[in-house]
Amino acid sequence: MPSERIYQGESTAGKLQEALDKALQQLGGELGEGGVSDAMASWKIIEVTGQQGGIAAFHSVQVKIAATRTPAWS
Repeated sequence: MPSERIYQGESTAGKLQEALDKALQQLGGELGEGGVSDAMASWKIIEVTGQQGGIAAFHSVQVKIAATRTPAWS
């Protein structure tokens, strides 16, 4: 079974795409780990959560993705 890594991104502006982009940026930063120059990742969204309202006027979105890499991370 391939190893899976979890990445999270958050947008304090309540933008889902911004939160997803931040999670994918983290994944991209680890894609070449171990000197692998031609790695490819498959990912899926496993959770989307958020907060809205309150005295502090929260308006945030958090996205969590699970990713596997080919070749697998060691």
